[in-house]
Amino acid sequence: MNQYEVLYLITPELDEEANRAVMDKFAGIITGNGGEIVKQDEWGKRKLAYAIDSAFCATWLPGRKHNPESSQARTEQQHERIFERGIA
Repeated sequence: MNQYEVLYLITPELDEEANRAVMDKFAGIITGNGGEIVKQDEWGKRKLAYAIDSAFCATWLPGRKHNPESSQARTEQQHERIFERGIA
């Protein structure tokens, strides 16, 4: 398995419970595709260097995961679908 570093930037309007729900959804995608979460942190709300979708801050959630190379593309596609729907 390959190790990957990930950084999720979540909209600052969500409360702590909603952030946890988003992280649980991402964790479910990773483990559902045969991966494993090695480390997960929550850095809280931090200022961005530049605006993303008119937001100047976001909740930072960095982490590390192990994921089989064969399922990495599928994991990325599922993450993209979540962002396209505007969940995170």
